[in-house]
Amino acid sequence: MGRLLAALLIASVIFALLMRPYGPATSMRKVAGSYLWNLDTGNLEEAYGLLTDSLRGEVAVPLLEHLSDSTAPGRLLLKGREARGYAVAEKGADGSSRMVWLRREGDGWRVGGDSSLDGVLGRASMMCREHAGEVVLPSVMAGRSPENYSCPVTGAAYHLSPDSGRLVCPAGHLGDGLNVTGLACSQRRDSVAATVAEYLAEGHPYPSSLPEMWRSSGGRFGQRGGYRCPDNAYAYYRLLPDSTVYCPHHDAATEVAVCPGSGPDETR
Repeated sequence: MGRLLAALLIASVIFALLMRPYGPATSMRKVAGSYLWNLDTGNLEEAYGLLTDSLRGEVAVPLLEHLSDSTAPGRLLLKGREARGYAVAEKGADGSSRMVWLRREGDGWRVGGDSSLDGVLGRASMMCREHAGEVVLPSVMAGRSPENYSCPVTGAAYHLSPDSGRLVCPAGHLGDGLNVTGLACSQRRDSVAATVAEYLAEGHPYPSSLPEMWRSSGGRFGQRGGYRCPDNAYAYYRLLPDSTVYCPHHDAATEVAVCPGSGPDETR
């Protein structure tokens, strides 16, 4: 019983220290409020400056535009300490809720997490891949340096892998990288591979060739004569036994997402 009373006393003292008029709680709410206000008013540099060093390494200033909101900031409530830091909840007038986590860094409090930012970062790979495919790859294939372009999430410059020559995002959003050459062919192979996967999903056996797929499906899947590489009209795609669509011109292949039981070596 004595230990319980002692624990309650310590907790009460800590709470009192946090909540005193000029204590940590006031400072935390002030930093959280300043961060949210700067986002809402478009002062992105100021909001960025309130992030912890580690979080600034994950995001670029322009990414914070996705967090801008024209609505007035809501009421701020200190929720207590959590794994990500001290949680401050913003309760909007419309009933919405947003959480900001604060950490002590240097001589002040910094924002180490934001539930709204979490949602944006959850789309990071998609945002980077779209930007790389639509903007960066065409420019690099036209002769421009990839270092002239940056990841829209982190702001880090793209580069070419010295081993594979593929376009790489330093944050890993592009996995092993994107093929810089044969972009049109790569996109068409992806489309053909998706068609083969749809054909297999309907229960058809693995076809011996792309024209055979068209014949056996009565023209529902594929083209009568198969597919040609968009960069070389004399090069026809091949459907290989290892479940890939192969282009002899680029010596490149795209894997077909084969469902269990539908591969080339399966019997029915």
